[in-house]
Amino acid sequence: MQREPVMQRIRAGIVRVLRDLGYDAPEPLQETLLLQNGHYCGRRFRRDGVSAVWFHEEGEVKFYAVDGSLLAVHPVDHVMEPEDMPSVDRRVA
Repeated sequence: MQREPVMQRIRAGIVRVLRDLGYDAPEPLQETLLLQNGHYCGRRFRRDGVSAVWFHEEGEVKFYAVDGSLLAVHPVDHVMEPEDMPSVDRRVA
């Protein structure tokens, strides 16, 4: 059994979590590399005004609404779970 590359699993998981949060827009994710002091530190994903930010060292993906408010925080391992696995919902009140 061949495993999907990590970034492909993260992208698919972000799309799944956004859908679970009610953001199921048809357009593709826009992806930006994040650098700090010239070194890679993560990625930002955007779609229909909402965004997800993955900082590699933190091991979390943070989901933000159009207005910039924090919607949810998920461990990256949970984001990468297969489609048929329930996602851990850590919505921010």
